[in-house]
Amino acid sequence: MNTSFIIVTFNRDQLLKECIESLMKQIHDHDEVIIVDNGNSSLLNDLQKRSNKINIHKISRTTPAAARNYALKFAKNEWLCFLDDDTILPKNYLDKAHKIIQRFKPDIFGGPDQVPPQASEFENALSIALKSPLSTAHTRYRHKTTKRLTAGSESNLILCHLWIRNSWLSKRKFNSNLQRNEENVLIDDLIKAGAKALYSPQLWIYHHRKKNYASLYKAVSTSGYFRAKTIGINPSAQKIIFFTPSIFIGYLLFLLVFPTPMNAFPLFLYIMLNSITSLKEVLVMNKLHLFFSVSLIQFLIIIFYGCGFLKGLFASLSSFLFSRGFSFSRGA
Repeated sequence: MNTSFIIVTFNRDQLLKECIESLMKQIHDHDEVIIVDNGNSSLLNDLQKRSNKINIHKISRTTPAAARNYALKFAKNEWLCFLDDDTILPKNYLDKAHKIIQRFKPDIFGGPDQVPPQASEFENALSIALKSPLSTAHTRYRHKTTKRLTAGSESNLILCHLWIRNSWLSKRKFNSNLQRNEENVLIDDLIKAGAKALYSPQLWIYHHRKKNYASLYKAVSTSGYFRAKTIGINPSAQKIIFFTPSIFIGYLLFLLVFPTPMNAFPLFLYIMLNSITSLKEVLVMNKLHLFFSVSLIQFLIIIFYGCGFLKGLFASLSSFLFSRGFSFSRGA
């Protein structure tokens, strides 16, 4: 049950060091670690000297998806485990993964991520908000554990620790044009092709969160942008829920123009739901002091995602219209 661990990194030396240290404590004799330096990292030479199991490949700056596809050329083992460089493996993580492989024989599997113990208050508030159905809908199980195993899908499996049989990637790869959400397209494609996917709540991993509102905006808006870009690539995987944040933004703009009590009633309902879900989650986590932060982050996740989604829709529509016009002019 040999595994090739694939990590793409860019200029995050300290996070990568924590990730590698947690991995090397558990790695087995015939496992290998493939690190793709996607641009620049000063730590890699020291890591390679540390163990002959670590193989480092430096490439020019590209998308993370393209970097992962590049790493596939060097993976020797049947099982691939894609890890983000800001993850930390908890104790017995690999033993749990091996038991899942032996018992259920999946082709793809993974589980949720959790905030590290040393995380800041902002990271903890963000982690709680990500578990709320009001901010992340059905994808909340990427961050929230359940009580039982369930079928894996693009909505509950997360790329920060994703296991895939190498044989399934001989013809199918990550979409190199996508900056985010590339795993959603790949997982959906593999399942349609007959791959057995599994989500295990017991197989969780520590994953650092964004440190502030600026980095949160960049990450969430980028996710929204590339979710919109995948509509043309994988239309069958799209759901109305992905359009909801953009519709919500449209509603808020409408309310600014027509601020009547009747028009404001849906916003009142949202505020109530936001408060209820935030209170529920902070009580479960015993972090009542984070209530207002969680409520605000829940709201901002919707706004940030909606902004990115609208931008992605506009970019896709512009590209489509341009290509059609270009073809017409050529045909003329």
